[in-house]
Amino acid sequence: MRTAKNILLFVFILIISLNVTVYAQENGEKTENPVKVTQESENDKDVPFTNSKGETVYTLSATTRDREGAIMMPKDRILCLTSEMVDLNDIEVLIDDSNEQAKKDLEVEIISASKNTAKICVNFSNRYVSTDLNWDGKILVKKGNDVIREIAIAYMTPYIRDVHDTGFQTLSSWSGTWGVLDGEQYRSSGIVDVYQDNAQISFTYQSQGNQGVKAFHLYQSGNYTFSDGSYDIKAQNQGIKAYNTVNIRLKPTYIKQLKEELVNDLYQYSLDTKQCVFDDLMIEYEDGCIIGEVTDFVRLGHQATIKPLDKMTLKANIKSTSKIFLQWKKLDRVSGYAIYRYDSGKQRYEKIKTVSTQETSYTDSKLKSGKTYYYKIVPYRSITYTNAGHLCKVVNGSSSNIAKCITKPGKPVIKAKRSGRRIKVKIKKVSGASGYKVYLRKGKKGRYKVVKTYKGNRTRTYKSRKLKRKKMYYVKVRAYKTYQSKKYFGKYSKTKKVKIPKK
Repeated sequence: MRTAKNILLFVFILIISLNVTVYAQENGEKTENPVKVTQESENDKDVPFTNSKGETVYTLSATTRDREGAIMMPKDRILCLTSEMVDLNDIEVLIDDSNEQAKKDLEVEIISASKNTAKICVNFSNRYVSTDLNWDGKILVKKGNDVIREIAIAYMTPYIRDVHDTGFQTLSSWSGTWGVLDGEQYRSSGIVDVYQDNAQISFTYQSQGNQGVKAFHLYQSGNYTFSDGSYDIKAQNQGIKAYNTVNIRLKPTYIKQLKEELVNDLYQYSLDTKQCVFDDLMIEYEDGCIIGEVTDFVRLGHQATIKPLDKMTLKANIKSTSKIFLQWKKLDRVSGYAIYRYDSGKQRYEKIKTVSTQETSYTDSKLKSGKTYYYKIVPYRSITYTNAGHLCKVVNGSSSNIAKCITKPGKPVIKAKRSGRRIKVKIKKVSGASGYKVYLRKGKKGRYKVVKTYKGNRTRTYKSRKLKRKKMYYVKVRAYKTYQSKKYFGKYSKTKKVKIPKK
């Protein structure tokens, strides 16, 4: 109803604003009506036009309405009647009874009459006629009991123009993104998951003009309340041009309705999200002016979805040369989680595991040592249709962050031999290693000491300093991988022992 009226009003204003006079034959001329009608003075705003029936329709419009609801009366619309066949001295004019609203809103009277000519004027009956657009008014010209002429008239009265909104575009004062639904603009803010309790949206409004905002109101018959469950809240910031944020909650009954609609849309059209628009909100200014009543709707909106919306944070920790430990926090009202690992060969993320909603960790195993891996996790919701053979449809939520992690480098393979009083150790390259550390111990009871650190993972050969005679030495190596400025070590190589002889 509201949308239709707004569209009609827009069309009518457009016709008037174009300042185009439409000339067409009148019904009387087509049927050789004995009484002809002309408009005495056409202004820029009220020009006749031809309707779908071929009738010439005369127009009447008020341009402004004050905050008390009174319109500024336009000049009388003067229509001239002429006839060579009918004596117009004793005619009568009245508004057709079949349009009760027009009969209430309009007045018509005879200004002058003679045998061949007469003048009548039509205007609004009072300054407080309701906001309306009426296309179907009729002025009846009667002589005795006979209607000798019908004159079509359309009229318009304006909305209350909000003095605070200098551009007469209330939506420009609101936060959110612009959208269009059914030909109407709106501001949209956020998206709600209909499976979550206490779904809320937020908007920010800047007061206009030279007054501050006093309060915000919601229709109790609508689908929304403020976040505290009330329908009326005071403005936190009442200054001129001040910003106020309103938090609006969806009623449980409305969430239930949206859930049913979305589940049906998913089954029929594979749609998991829909746009919702409402005009229940009103803004009350300090001087009593209200924006958002029937005179000037505030169209706001949001999206509703059956997809899980909670953002997940995934953590990955190094566990061994072949395992990475993944961890996350549990989400409510989801069916489970899908874990993905990046496949560099296929250049895409591949699902490696699906776990239940109770799980909060997973260990990825059988990995290659010394490699870097990337993971993400996606919550999902399974919806089963019992009336459709238990068909199940899965709706995925948003991906988590990308968690990067490495496996520890592998176990080095070494060869050690004596060269005089020195030990030479050959270290075979370890894939993915950032470097190596060489450890040397003297005797069975000695302690291992790092004698050399290498950077890079190429094959290395270590040669010790001159060692003591008649002593047994033990040597081993382990590889490391640097990740986030920290060294992660793999397993030690097999220990090699070398004895330095007496001579």
